Amino acid sequence: MKVNSYGESLGLNEKKLGTLLSNFYLEKRIGFAFDSDDLLELKVRSSQKDSLEALKRFQIRLDNGSSVSLEDVADFHITRSFEKVIKDNGLTNFYIYANVNSKILTATEAINAIDPILKKAQEEGIKIIFKGEEEKKKELKHDMMLASAMAMLLIMLSLLYLFNSFRETFMMMSVIPFAFLGVLIGHFVMGLNLSMPSIIGMLGLSGVVINDGIIMLMNLKKAKDLEGIYYYASKRFRPIILTSVTTLIGLSSLVFFPTGQAAIFQPMAIALAFGLAWGTVLNLLYLPALYTILNQKKLGL
Repeated sequence: MKVNSYGESLGLNEKKLGTLLSNFYLEKRIGFAFDSDDLLELKVRSSQKDSLEALKRFQIRLDNGSSVSLEDVADFHITRSFEKVIKDNGLTNFYIYANVNSKILTATEAINAIDPILKKAQEEGIKIIFKGEEEKKKELKHDMMLASAMAMLLIMLSLLYLFNSFRETFMMMSVIPFAFLGVLIGHFVMGLNLSMPSIIGMLGLSGVVINDGIIMLMNLKKAKDLEGIYYYASKRFRPIILTSVTTLIGLSSLVFFPTGQAAIFQPMAIALAFGLAWGTVLNLLYLPALYTILNQKKLGL
């Protein structure tokens, strides 16, 4: 684009036209807004910025207050430019970017939805590599598997040292997978999908839910008959309930009223709160019942 003689007579040049056209072509920031997860930057841009005809009809404001079409004051010359080619190790790369609304679906669900398209592309010899959230998710998943295995091993060794019994250790360990049911119920009730913060919360829950179980089992071991089971189980009812309720009250604000950046940690809080609530029920009912079944001979049943 070059200013013609008529445009020069009106006092226009390429620099001035570039300044006037910047608002037409460039995004303009108009402010900020908060959503449930993050701070958003608000930008506006012309819906016709890719139209050559709209560019030609663009009205140029002159110093005297009048206006003139851009095509009247400038000559247009269309030339073919080279496409930007990105290569990595000699291979041509094309990047596709996308964001997902976590309230509607997760990145994994989005990838599963386009999986048929991806498979078709791979059959044609196209290599597909996921970056961004999906790449980080795979790395975090690997790290979480190692951390979970280490945590379970340490919990088991601690219980073995405390009870000096494989039977009682595995009785305690059996509470953990059942407590995860509370996590699933919590996410269903709150309308959220399982995410990495949820998995981290489940890992923390594994240690928390064991605490009340240790208190219960230490007392159940004192029982010599079925009446003793009833007595010692009911004796620990109030301490276990109070311990769990105070923890749940502390988590309630993050579970039900997350704001700003705190919303990132809501799935973790949901996993801990609902998992602990269900784990408390297990420790009060399931653990005494399991102990009674596995120790019938000792209890004279």
